Amino acid sequence: MHDLLTEPVIPVEGTDVSALSLPGVLAVLSAGRDISFPGLAAHQRQSWFCFLVQLGAMALVAAKRTDAPEDEAAWRGLLSALAGNDADTAFTLVVDDISRPAFLQAPVRSQEGWSKFRGAITEPDALDILIVAKNHDLKSERIASPAPHHWIYALLTLQTQQGFLGRGNYGIARMNGGFSSRAFVDRMAGPGWAARFRRDLALLIGQRDAVLKTHEHYYRREGGLGLVWLAPWDEEESLSLADLDPYFIEICRRVRLVQRDSLIEALVRPSETARIAAAAAKGLLGDPWAPVDTKAGTTFTIGAAGFDYRRIVQILTDQAGLSASLLPHADEDDADRELDLQFSVLVRGQGRTDGLHERIVPVSRSLADRLGDEDVSERLKLKSGKMLDDVGKYAVQALRTGLRAYLQGAPDNIDFGDERVRPVVQDFDRDIDAGFLGWLWTQIEAEDDEQAMADWESWLAKITETRFRQGLQQLPVPTDRREKARVAAENLFYSMIRKNLPKASLIQSRDKEARNKEETAA
Repeated sequence: MHDLLTEPVIPVEGTDVSALSLPGVLAVLSAGRDISFPGLAAHQRQSWFCFLVQLGAMALVAAKRTDAPEDEAAWRGLLSALAGNDADTAFTLVVDDISRPAFLQAPVRSQEGWSKFRGAITEPDALDILIVAKNHDLKSERIASPAPHHWIYALLTLQTQQGFLGRGNYGIARMNGGFSSRAFVDRMAGPGWAARFRRDLALLIGQRDAVLKTHEHYYRREGGLGLVWLAPWDEEESLSLADLDPYFIEICRRVRLVQRDSLIEALVRPSETARIAAAAAKGLLGDPWAPVDTKAGTTFTIGAAGFDYRRIVQILTDQAGLSASLLPHADEDDADRELDLQFSVLVRGQGRTDGLHERIVPVSRSLADRLGDEDVSERLKLKSGKMLDDVGKYAVQALRTGLRAYLQGAPDNIDFGDERVRPVVQDFDRDIDAGFLGWLWTQIEAEDDEQAMADWESWLAKITETRFRQGLQQLPVPTDRREKARVAAENLFYSMIRKNLPKASLIQSRDKEARNKEETAA
């Protein structure tokens, strides 16, 4: 029931038809025609995109091809060959014979094993990865009349993104630990699905030998299991990485979809072990989109702050850990176009979801193409280190110290633990986050380093001063000490700015003089 190889069960927009089969989707994208996917939730986009690229790459490599066909029949043949003897059910959503694989669902070869499945889950979003607290934010079980594509996307997100969720519920191999998340970074030559698919498909095919060389103790060069759900999962055993293809599409949970009274339901069974024995790898499995923290020896774990400017700098300055997706390759489409860097992750916590974090960072083509160069990497470290010090050690300290002196009425000894300034500092950090990376690119590409640094310090000083003035207006202060506190706060603030951001000190002094004149005139 609902064979993705032959039935148009995937809704699309942008073509002359309203739905396509899985081979049809691959054919349209390979032809460079942009389509979108109605019904695909924001948090499901990453898993759907990675699935399409990994599946296409494995099918082409297995057929010893590098060119992606642009017709549906050819892709159907490639996917059928990839699934081998299981092609008749491997991409079918509901398969009555439990001893055969279904789409993202492992075979169950014993009735004893089948008797341990429980359910029934009747809404696909209840199967999905999102953990929603008491229905306050995004309502759970909200798809009352699910269509096949709702189950497809929910299954795919669960099986390729989920982490540990209590005993018997293990997570995926491609992340650092059960409470981590699968981070995704990429470079985009255009906003549409087709350009990204074509680029990353060529990337995975071209990078395959490098992945095998780096991870030769993990994967088979040829004949490795790519569609993990084809292998039976009855016993409490884990699959070895040595039996897998480097671009394997995994499953992490025992799930079977069944049809009851014309409706689809999901049955689940816990497991005593992870499906893939990969804990020791700490996520370092050659995932082309995963940034690597080489100091920790793991893939990056992204916290609730998401991809703020500090984390992006950390990713981009770890030259040895740059994901393959951030580097250029010879067959890249639209080589003359400017591009964006894309960062995306659904952050997981213990028993909660800490948000879907997506960020698009514009960058010049010339700089993006040189991110992997040693000289550019060193320049990035040097410039970003100086800028981060300017923000964290100097601007923030000037802001906090000045506002604390004001709040406390210009005391002889300032209480540096006073956290009433936190809201203003948080607003300041959001300002920095919005502009930091643009200024970093300017520093890297500048012909006049001295002028570029002066411009940066002047911008930083201005932003800091704006938030300082906001604090003076908003924060409470003892009435009888207001004027004294204001003068003391300004003296502290401007002296620290002048000392630590010297290239901006004259500008700040002139700004202060202009304000004094305005206040006197008033």
